[in-house]
Amino acid sequence: MEGIAQTRRWSDVDDNTRGYKRFAGIQTKEILEIASSLGTNSHITVRDSHGNATNIIPEMMPENVKLVRKWAGETGLNMMSGIEDHFDFSILHGYHAAGGSGLSPMAHTYSSSNFKELRLNGKLIGEVGFSTLIAGFFHAPVIYVIGDRGAVSEAQSINKNIVGTVTKKFGEDGFMRTQKEVRKMIARHATTASAKFNNNPKQFNIKMPRNFDLHFSYIDPAQAELHARQIHGVNKISDDTVEYQTADFMDLLRTLRELKRKIK
Repeated sequence: MEGIAQTRRWSDVDDNTRGYKRFAGIQTKEILEIASSLGTNSHITVRDSHGNATNIIPEMMPENVKLVRKWAGETGLNMMSGIEDHFDFSILHGYHAAGGSGLSPMAHTYSSSNFKELRLNGKLIGEVGFSTLIAGFFHAPVIYVIGDRGAVSEAQSINKNIVGTVTKKFGEDGFMRTQKEVRKMIARHATTASAKFNNNPKQFNIKMPRNFDLHFSYIDPAQAELHARQIHGVNKISDDTVEYQTADFMDLLRTLRELKRKIK
């Protein structure tokens, strides 16, 4: 939800606040715009993955949309739970800048209260990056991203052919697009992205790394110490950072799931 139209502070995306329902409605309408652009003959799976994963209004979803909610049985696929090999492509909606990027007051990777930043093979990576890698692994490449400037920039740094809708940009030269503007752009850009895919699907493929070197930096240095002690293969490399190396992508995701747990 941090990357949809108009959200600018944490209270906007907190289901315990008064304004939250308004933004849940905005999110749902943007998803409906995507579904409409892809057409009623498309079979679409939507993964609700913000917070408690019960943000999208299910009664508003059309018959050709399957909605995946809650985190029960989460296997390490995170925001991409529900993805399958037979899908044609993926679209990332409502995404935000990575933790450590400084590109948004809500920039984070998985948890703003627990992690400073994550780096993969030396590069800063956010939820956009992990979701794009997961999509590539399942042969359902990301073709379109909707989110803040940081999210779209991260996706296009992985593959320049990914179409992007920038909903907002923070900073001195920032802007905040209206709901109406964003929905119009989604209608146009979703159509463009699917047409590009149909014309040449291979342009959205990404090359998966052969090896994965993950650096995980915690806000609380004690978490780095505790995770290094408890998870096999995880090594503490500085006061607040641990490292994990593997050549197996699914192993990386399973270990990432464990690294995200806050140890008490």
